[in-house]
Amino acid sequence: MPQDRVDLEKRLRVARPSDVVKGALFNGVCAAIQSLALDDPAARQLLVRHRKAHWREFTDHPVADYLNLVIDAAEVLEPRFGGAVPALRAVGAAGGRAFLASLVGRLAVRAVANRDPIDVLSHAPAVYGASASYGKRWFTRINDRTGIFHCREDFLPPDYHVGLLPEGVQVNGHRVRIEANVFDLLGADYRVTWDGSPPERAQTT
Repeated sequence: MPQDRVDLEKRLRVARPSDVVKGALFNGVCAAIQSLALDDPAARQLLVRHRKAHWREFTDHPVADYLNLVIDAAEVLEPRFGGAVPALRAVGAAGGRAFLASLVGRLAVRAVANRDPIDVLSHAPAVYGASASYGKRWFTRINDRTGIFHCREDFLPPDYHVGLLPEGVQVNGHRVRIEANVFDLLGADYRVTWDGSPPERAQTT
């Protein structure tokens, strides 16, 4: 069994029926598969197997179902991205973009307009909490250019979060570096570092 499948089975064993995520995340991953790999028969089969008509933006669905979709999607996208790690990060990024496009996500973007990345990161625990029923998350500011997003009792793999976090933190056009420090199956810290560069939009005008 591939290592990612072994990891998935461990996560599924500890997920409870009450641990749920919003439907917007499912739709985001399926949209990514459709746009990136629809020419792949395996991708088409994956969409047929996973896509559900009842995935509405604010509906709750078992995180176990989402975990299966995320790992299946990463496997389908692995040839396109050159490996399991970049593929899983791409799936995380798709989930992040889907949430930011939702009503709650759009409100969050407005709340952090024109702020620096570390200020944006400080909102991450609340934003994550709006999309998932489980887990504990908090933020530590090291300085104006470094912050840590602490994540505990979260079922998604670290590389998924490494892909997802930049979608929110870089929403104002800045670029950051993210490093994961994994403690156990469901716990990790994500260190976000910004070099102080202005937003890319400002650099190109």
